[in-house]
Amino acid sequence: MDYPYSNLYLFLKTTFPDGKVALDTIECMLADYDGRWLGSGIGSVKFNKFLFQKGVYLTQKGKYNFEFEQAMRVNELKGITDVGLRIER
Repeated sequence: MDYPYSNLYLFLKTTFPDGKVALDTIECMLADYDGRWLGSGIGSVKFNKFLFQKGVYLTQKGKYNFEFEQAMRVNELKGITDVGLRIER
């Protein structure tokens, strides 16, 4: 894998239907302490799932906007191709 770090920090900005904004920092562990990549996949492409918040309810009706920004100490993240968000009941 081309990514030189064992974790990934992300900023998540959530804009609620009423216009209020919440900012969060998320740490995603991508490798264990021995340097083995976590997640599933073949070759250099790995898929990981991280539980960010549990017991949170989106109670306002309307449009929510979620924005990710990488929060690492370098500008360009080599080896990271995609980040997504999944909301479950």
